Amino acid sequence: MVNLKFWEKWFRKPEKWIALDVELDGMHPSRIIQLSYLIIEGGRIKGKNMYFAVKAVNRYARRVHGLSVYQLKRLSGGQIFADRADEVFRDFQDCKLVIGHDVAGDMRYLRSEFRRVGLDLPDIPIFCTLKHYTEEAHIPLKQNPNVLKPPRLGELTEHFGL
Repeated sequence: MVNLKFWEKWFRKPEKWIALDVELDGMHPSRIIQLSYLIIEGGRIKGKNMYFAVKAVNRYARRVHGLSVYQLKRLSGGQIFADRADEVFRDFQDCKLVIGHDVAGDMRYLRSEFRRVGLDLPDIPIFCTLKHYTEEAHIPLKQNPNVLKPPRLGELTEHFGL
C-alpha cells in the first residue's frame, strides 16, 4: 500500500518537482517522440504532453508505444523538439527534483535533445521509481529467482493496488 501521507507533505512544498516520461523513436541516435510531464509546485499540478515529428520509428520501439511516423506528424502538427525546446527548458531549469520510472535514462535523452539545440540543462536530482521500488515489489527474475526483477510500471500499480 502506498503511504500517501508521506507524499502529502512533499507535494505541499513550494519547490518545483517534475514527474517525467518519454517515448523514443528507437533509431540511432534515439530522438524523443513523446514528452509527458507533470509540474508539481506549491500544491498545484500542471500536466504537459507533447509529440514530435520524426522521419522514422524503429519497429521494436513502435511495439512498445504504438506510435507511427504518420501518427506523430498528425499529433505533433509537424513540430519537432526544437520547436518546443525553449518552453520545455523553462519548465525544467528551476526544478528541484525529477521523478520517473528509469528517470536517469529519460533525462539522458532529454539532455541530448537540448544539446542538439544548443541548450545545457543544469544537473537536477532524480528519484527513480524503478530502482526505489524493486525491492519492495519483490518480483524474482524468471531466469534467476535469487535476483529481483526491476518492476514495470504496470507491475508496480498492481503491487500497490492502484
